[in-house]
Amino acid sequence: MSATLVLNGIIVMVGLLVCSYFLSRLITALIYRGSVIEGDAEPGPDESPSLVDRVVASGPIVATAMCGGSLGLLAFRSGMRVDVHPAGVLLKLVMMPAMVLLREEITAVRVVEALFLNDIEIVHSSPRLTAPVRLSCREGSELHAALLAIAPPPAAAAAESAGEAGSERA
Repeated sequence: MSATLVLNGIIVMVGLLVCSYFLSRLITALIYRGSVIEGDAEPGPDESPSLVDRVVASGPIVATAMCGGSLGLLAFRSGMRVDVHPAGVLLKLVMMPAMVLLREEITAVRVVEALFLNDIEIVHSSPRLTAPVRLSCREGSELHAALLAIAPPPAAAAAESAGEAGSERA
């Protein structure tokens, strides 16, 4: 009787490990660019931590907060630390590697009305992340002001989008 319980316990533990492995692969594929289907060996963040180091070394943290939001198809209520530095934005989900949006990769930061809050959407051209980043933070907070300040001016964003439209016509 006890041998059966031990064997069942081992089978359950192995099943949980296999499920957690596949779940972590799925979450990684939903956030980061690249997948096995697209020909990359492994989806995930860059191997070199140089971008994180570059953003952290750019200067002191302008604003920091823990907030919720969404990255691609992955939505979460809280558990993401957002640090705004002079060179970009550092995003750190719980139990995930740090993600970096460099200042030059950010094409627009806009306020999007949600149910009870105004989310901030960061539109970017990063080759590392899959979709716009949405953050739920209070309007008027330190993080809200810092993210709006790091965005390119509206005239530069409009000229850039007009340039893209002109290149598509040609």
